[in-house]
Amino acid sequence: MRAALATLAVGLVFASVPRTQQPKITQILAGDLGYGDVSCDHSESRITTPNDQHPDIVRERQTKLKATKASGRSAPLPQDAATVLSTFAWPVPGSVVIIDTTTKKQRTAKSRYTMNFFRHEDGKSMRVRHEDYEFLEIEGQNAKTERMQKLVASAEAMAAVIPDYRIHQSGRYLETIDIEEMLDRIMPLLTKRMGDSDEQVTRIRAQFRRPEFNELMQGTLSKYWNSWVGEWIGWDVAAGKTVEQMSEADAFGVKVPCVLRRTHHGGAPDHPGHVRLSLRAIVNGQEAVDAMVALFAKVNDKQSVQEMRDQLENATMVRHLEVITRIDTLQPAWARFEMRTTLKKTGSDKPEEQIERHEYTFAWPK
Repeated sequence: MRAALATLAVGLVFASVPRTQQPKITQILAGDLGYGDVSCDHSESRITTPNDQHPDIVRERQTKLKATKASGRSAPLPQDAATVLSTFAWPVPGSVVIIDTTTKKQRTAKSRYTMNFFRHEDGKSMRVRHEDYEFLEIEGQNAKTERMQKLVASAEAMAAVIPDYRIHQSGRYLETIDIEEMLDRIMPLLTKRMGDSDEQVTRIRAQFRRPEFNELMQGTLSKYWNSWVGEWIGWDVAAGKTVEQMSEADAFGVKVPCVLRRTHHGGAPDHPGHVRLSLRAIVNGQEAVDAMVALFAKVNDKQSVQEMRDQLENATMVRHLEVITRIDTLQPAWARFEMRTTLKKTGSDKPEEQIERHEYTFAWPK
């Protein structure tokens, strides 16, 4: 984990009394010190505290930590301090139930799944797995009726084979893993829809093994994780403030310059102990065109890519993220991801607009 320590002051006070009665007081002031940042509470921490490893001290601290987590309460956060940086500190192992309301191509669906996370085999990073995926509503209709279940069965089955991914102890997305396992699970579904001849199966597997597909999968999963956690790591904008700057965005695997606007909206009244943060990134002109072509190239042949490049005159991409989260752990209660893409094709007077929007609610164990 990355701990941003703003201030560390140690004072020793010794009174002029006989040695046997002499008080020994150590005062430590640490800004943004999370419960997992020091080794007395978290053995994998890079901040070692050898003098704080006495069994009585460790036992007392861990007892208080367990009581705090069990009660669902914590000490008030210094939400107005400009020096407080957000820290990733999810309780591992753990789980959270996510409800995702998705709007795409002017159609809306609501789904629910459980995100389980546990220590990866390397002993340091975190492995994330999505399970129990189910649709709740499709275009406002109950997806649990017998008729709707027949319509969404294939989509639910496809969603159930999302591969696991790995998260750095700082909260940064690392990689998608077990792609081959995902292929083994998805092939029966694909061959049922596209044909099960040996030639067809070989072609489908080859398509999914392309490096471009792996990059696309990495980009898809990371953009959702980043809207929940990744973009908020090390947040340094004070409450009530907005910072706008030129930055660099990762648009479909292409690094492009963008205008980045970050806002700290302060505390979230409906979620005590949480703050509301937002981020908006705008990519215009040729940089946006290059990003769109790069995305298209991941799943199409060179001729089709060149045709798209010739047809695409201009593009604008606006990515808006918003989250209600805890600054000290980055456990979100609510999040929103929106990507608005405007394409201007050669010979067309009216630009095409595409909107993808996800609104998430997170139900953490009490």
